Amino acid sequence: MRTITFTNDWTVHSPKKILESFPPSGKITLIIEWELCLYLARYDVNVWIRQIGPICLNSLVNIKYKIFAKKDFIQVDIAKSATYKLENQKRLGQTSIKLDKVVSSDGHLKLFCEIEMDCYNLNNNLPYTNIDMLNEEILTDFVIKVDDEVIKTHKCILAKNSKVFHRMFEQSGMTEAQNGEVILTDTTPECVRAMLKFFYTGMVSDEKMKSYVDGIFVISHKYQVEALKCLCEHFMCSNIDNESMVKCCEIINLYGAPTLEKACTEYIRFNGKSFLKSKEWEEIKNNYPNLFYRFLENIVENLGN
Repeated sequence: MRTITFTNDWTVHSPKKILESFPPSGKITLIIEWELCLYLARYDVNVWIRQIGPICLNSLVNIKYKIFAKKDFIQVDIAKSATYKLENQKRLGQTSIKLDKVVSSDGHLKLFCEIEMDCYNLNNNLPYTNIDMLNEEILTDFVIKVDDEVIKTHKCILAKNSKVFHRMFEQSGMTEAQNGEVILTDTTPECVRAMLKFFYTGMVSDEKMKSYVDGIFVISHKYQVEALKCLCEHFMCSNIDNESMVKCCEIINLYGAPTLEKACTEYIRFNGKSFLKSKEWEEIKNNYPNLFYRFLENIVENLGN
């Protein structure tokens, strides 16, 4: 895997007016992220935008966007939205274009995107209504048993959010589908409840993430909840320190977490000699040799940068 470095120029128009529209104690919360993605072939480049949130990673959305390149100060349009068209948020505007059309004379590919969307009521009560269905056990039809706890839930919610649960309920011969319950022995009630809260509301509190992010990541991996895995991985990336590095390496080694591995690499590069002399670095060397050598290769490749 090769790393591509890019610069993002983001202009926020009239920030004071935006702030004035909120009460003094109000918060502006980022609930959606976008990634500009590209796939390089020998003569072509595929470019698209990937939207993360507000609910999942695989919904149909309608946003206004424009993707373009600048070739020697000349703008080359690549893709733009049709205002009436719903598109899958994973590959907005996916377009293939010849490299010769967009690469500048200096050999660089300079890509830009513009995004515009409408924001509706941020205080929507739907997530709270959904979690009430769980908390009040309204018309529940499935049971999750973990340790000494019995959690009543809804098959449709489980199947919608987890590929594993979906397959479980599709196959009538499965014991869990016949008995209307599943027994979990490799996780904790806290992690199960955090996953369920994400199913019903699309959110997990920072408090829960700080305490149980490792376990939440593992259960979301087991039940193929990609959006929650992504959320956990980004949370771990934002909270890396010497103490957490070994745990992060364990997760990378067992489950493969490329975003987390990249963040760990950057942490090592940023902290340099101090981390390379730490007991955590020695523990990584002894317990995760393959990952240890990947870190070393990256450090050597970037010497002098």
